[in-house]
Amino acid sequence: MFINVILPLPLKDDFTYQIPEGFGDPLLPGQRVIVPFGKNKWYSGIIRKTGVTPPKYRTKEVLEVLDVDPVISDWQLSFWEWISSYYMCSLGEVMQAALPAALKWQSETVVRADRDAKIEWDQLSDRAFLVMEAFEHQQQLTLKEVSDIIDRKTIRPVIHELLDRGLIVLEAEIREKVRPRWVRFISLHQNLSDEEWNQVFESLRRAPSQSRMLMGFLQLQGPERKEVSEKELLAHTGGTRQHIVGLLDKGILKEREEQFLPDTALRFDEDTPLTAEQSEALKLIEEGRSTETPVLLWGVTGSGKTEVYVQAIRKVLSEGKNALYMLPEIALTAQLILRLKGYLGDGVLVYHSRLSERERMETWKAILNADGPVVVLGARSALMLPFRHLGLIVVDEEHETSYKQHDPAPRYHARDTAIYLARKLGAGVVLGSATPSLESFFNVQNEKYLSARLEKRFSGVAMPKIELIDLVRQHKQRTMHGHFSQPFLDAIRETLGQKEKVILFQNRRGYSPVIECKTCGHVSQCVNCDVSLTYHKAVHLLKCHYCGYTQKPLSTCPACGSNALQMMGMGTEKIEDELQLLIPEASIERMDLDATRKKNAFQELINRFEEGQIDILVGTQMVTKGLDFHDVGLVGIVNADSLLKFPDFRAHERAYQLMEQVAGRSGRREKQGKVLIQTYEPEHRILQQLIDYDYMSMAKEQLQERKHYQYPPYFRLIHILLKHGKKEVVNEAARRLGMALRDALGNRVMGPEYPAIPRVKNQYLKQIYIRLERKASPTKVKAILAELEKATLADAPLSGVRVIYDVDPY
Repeated sequence: MFINVILPLPLKDDFTYQIPEGFGDPLLPGQRVIVPFGKNKWYSGIIRKTGVTPPKYRTKEVLEVLDVDPVISDWQLSFWEWISSYYMCSLGEVMQAALPAALKWQSETVVRADRDAKIEWDQLSDRAFLVMEAFEHQQQLTLKEVSDIIDRKTIRPVIHELLDRGLIVLEAEIREKVRPRWVRFISLHQNLSDEEWNQVFESLRRAPSQSRMLMGFLQLQGPERKEVSEKELLAHTGGTRQHIVGLLDKGILKEREEQFLPDTALRFDEDTPLTAEQSEALKLIEEGRSTETPVLLWGVTGSGKTEVYVQAIRKVLSEGKNALYMLPEIALTAQLILRLKGYLGDGVLVYHSRLSERERMETWKAILNADGPVVVLGARSALMLPFRHLGLIVVDEEHETSYKQHDPAPRYHARDTAIYLARKLGAGVVLGSATPSLESFFNVQNEKYLSARLEKRFSGVAMPKIELIDLVRQHKQRTMHGHFSQPFLDAIRETLGQKEKVILFQNRRGYSPVIECKTCGHVSQCVNCDVSLTYHKAVHLLKCHYCGYTQKPLSTCPACGSNALQMMGMGTEKIEDELQLLIPEASIERMDLDATRKKNAFQELINRFEEGQIDILVGTQMVTKGLDFHDVGLVGIVNADSLLKFPDFRAHERAYQLMEQVAGRSGRREKQGKVLIQTYEPEHRILQQLIDYDYMSMAKEQLQERKHYQYPPYFRLIHILLKHGKKEVVNEAARRLGMALRDALGNRVMGPEYPAIPRVKNQYLKQIYIRLERKASPTKVKAILAELEKATLADAPLSGVRVIYDVDPY
């Protein structure tokens, strides 16, 4: 018997393994097996097919079966295959992204000392001496531990020295990456009569702490004699584990352990009343579910989209089905978790990359083992969870670029993938946004989607008033204070004087993106990437945002020796710094990637802002995405021009979306909010449309341009990126592949050319775009791409060029 196994590796094929004789029960697709790969590696893989034809090559045998029942269902395997095919990546890469680490076992090489070998200590190098000395205290070492001991990343010379002397052996061990959490439950060992209870408490007279623990247990147990969790008992009594052990040893209590799984029990309260607009939207969502048609819920910021989602979710839950509520940013989950739990109870599950691997595994198992309906709130990776009866997918803020996965593969778009998954499972799908993507708008225009509109704010308050500040005029009038105009500062002070909060948006983190020499024009650049280093004042370092390289800021120019260095541009740190000087009485905080790296940093920052501990919140795109604060009186965009001039065909669409979204954080409750936008081009068409909230004009004009210049949604795009450590090699590979593609596909091919940043992490880059008409078959084109890549880059040195495909790269 032979099986095909998917391994969590970026390899184009799955691999065939033989099942040893007498292996027990038949194996099933979706089960995990441990298999050897390469010379001395073991991995846990997923069975894709059983009963396959024996291959011509000699196969290896399966070592072990890890699951009694499949952990991956048939529909998940089929779903993985679609992602692999559509987004042009391997099944192993999909598996790597889809499964939590606890389900992906692999061998780790360990080093053991040969106890029979004679050690000639004086013959050893210093580093080898340190390793052998460590074996006096440990039986084995991992390769990482060896690296730590000798304080070197390169350990091969030391390992070879010890192997050559016969002092060590290398072995592979399968290690479980995440150990499950276990919880203890306490109960009475046996039911006792009143007289027996008297004897028990008499015996505990000299153990008052145990007596108090027992009394606390009886209080929590109640008349129904239920089990009590150890955690609950210790919190109730203030005792310790030792007090419980004493009662266990005396045979008064007994305990059992079970693996911890999150609670999935949901609450079904009465539905909250909806407005007429919301009720119509809910009816349309039900129509979309019945006809398997996606529904675009198009509602202005603050129009109550969340209430509509919740009612739709409750309807699905009442049918015994599961619901998935997707968000583009982890930052949003912190606030929405509390709202959803308020509507549906504490059983709402959460799944995103900021959770620990153990928490992700617990959520996975809770969904797999749930008896009733389940609600999951998560980012794009939540699409990969093992839902049994999925009834509805909500894609909130569907226009957001964060739904697109860029690195590593699979480079999927969660919105489009959700639509495919919903169609596959017969579930409904709702796309929500105040500023829909042009793709979704286009599909509504062509009647592929249904459209529900919410044109009024839930509170009845008017949309915020947007005003433009002409920076050209402000500079001429000499009213600028750093990067802030006088009207901008006056509005901030006025808002704070009214005990309201301020949100300021700047789409760049750090302090200054460029440090330039005024004498010769030299700019500090990353040693690994062709990009300038950004100065971060908080840590006093220059950082590369692409590879993570850091260096201390220089006091003199390395090119000419001048000390006339100036910081150009601004990031969120600089905005925060200038504001602290200009408005010292205000409490100012940042919300960007640097300020929110810790696990609960989002939640803590949002809580402090809501509680009034922060007056001004300065942030990047994180502050634009669906956050709901009741007393934000002013939103300010420090510089709109950087958004409008970004070199991308979607720049104007995204600038409009971003600015209207951040504007929507203002005035969401009692009174109309205010939005100020600083710009050098106040007459820009996008800004004029923004002032009038004229999304329709923006969308129609942008679609006309897209049609004229042959861009999505009228055409499809496939981005091909070639990478290599040598510039001449990547140039030759791109030239050959470009010529072959042009011969096969004609003028559909654009490039090859260098991207905006031609070198990242010491890899030189060249790119090619394929532009396809909507009627063209993407499947045939992808087959041509794979064939031509194999034919043109097969020989050395071009075989070392890495080719990355990104389908729908926008």
